[in-house]
Amino acid sequence: MMKWFSENYKWLFDGVAGASLLAVIGYVMHRFRGSRQGNAVLTAQGANVVDSPVASGSGITQTINSPFTVNVALPTPLAKEQVVPVGRYLQERIVQKQREVAHSRNNAGLIAMWPEVVRETMSEYPNLSPAEKASLRGNVEGQIRLLCTRTGMDMHSFTTALQEVARILG
Repeated sequence: MMKWFSENYKWLFDGVAGASLLAVIGYVMHRFRGSRQGNAVLTAQGANVVDSPVASGSGITQTINSPFTVNVALPTPLAKEQVVPVGRYLQERIVQKQREVAHSRNNAGLIAMWPEVVRETMSEYPNLSPAEKASLRGNVEGQIRLLCTRTGMDMHSFTTALQEVARILG
């Protein structure tokens, strides 16, 4: 066999014969590797699928042929501080309080709600940095300016509330 190979190696790796040999080797390897493959399983219980043109509903099974196995795990739930940014939390609380107070049409309630909202935010996020506290204070002042512009209230009527917010935020 070695003698034949040494005499015919140029012919073997030249042109059509070489391509044919490589094709046969590739086919044999593909068939050999294909027989060892198993089924890949991906479970995503509890995951939300939004606007998917492929999968909607529950109990959906999809088989994917793959030459290797991939294990995928859902991420662990994060702490509340990491799930909702503090600025977004504050904004959600402001909107909720404004809706509650709007039903009573009470300007005093609109003024008094700001320190209350900031206290609630600080109880949910007790370890804020000075920069985050300054950002919250600026956010509150901006929201009060917007409220005054929308309702025609005087900004000076919020002075006590803003002082209390500044005291809470340190």
